[in-house]
Amino acid sequence: AKKQADIDDPIQKELVEAFNKAFPDSPMETLESSSLAEVPGWIDTGNYALNWITSKSIFNGFPLGRIVLLSGDAGSGKSLIALSLMRQPDIDYIIYLDSEGGGVSKQFAQFLGINTKKVYYQPIETIEGLMERFKLTVDVLEKNKQTAKKVLVIVDSISMLSTERELDPNAGADMGNKAKKTREFFRTYSRKMQSLNMCAVFTAHLIQNIGGYGPAQMVTGGSILQYAPSLEVRLARVNAESVIEKSAKG
Repeated sequence: AKKQADIDDPIQKELVEAFNKAFPDSPMETLESSSLAEVPGWIDTGNYALNWITSKSIFNGFPLGRIVLLSGDAGSGKSLIALSLMRQPDIDYIIYLDSEGGGVSKQFAQFLGINTKKVYYQPIETIEGLMERFKLTVDVLEKNKQTAKKVLVIVDSISMLSTERELDPNAGADMGNKAKKTREFFRTYSRKMQSLNMCAVFTAHLIQNIGGYGPAQMVTGGSILQYAPSLEVRLARVNAESVIEKSAKG
């Protein structure tokens, strides 16, 4: 890609100069030269088939600098995949935010081969609490200019989070406040996750689509969860009596 000084077309040069003057914190680049348009690295899921499905390589997996959503029914393996990501020894920082109340245990993590000494665990209850923790994480990483580290943040699950208003017995009905706060969270932090090479993995539950229009099942937590993730892996439990299950070998 050509640098700004090497641009021959005067209109193109003026356009780039105008953009860079107006937006100095976000310089205009070609797609070829933009670091934000490139996946800086990957986190191995520990499953060759899943790696191939998500990255077209059995050695990659989930992308750094992107948001990943693991959705599915209860017991379909969302938390198990999220935990499997934490086994990778080359991840520098791992933060596990648990809203499910006992969704993970130290013994099970150690059984999976996770170094529990490098996993920072904290329970959360609300979307506001999630935003506060992401703000702290982003502030510390930005302050120390840590953009070359592998950072994995897991939120298990975003569907179980409430709002402060919902937990306040005197605040009245939520009336869509949770969906509004969830949109605010992703609008605020999606770009920051990208610039810090953070892989943010959220698990989410599915509910039946009562209206009947569109897919039979929908992700809980607001419509933003259909658009914010760069990657969604939807998991399903297969009926033990189904033809597929009976024909499975090994």
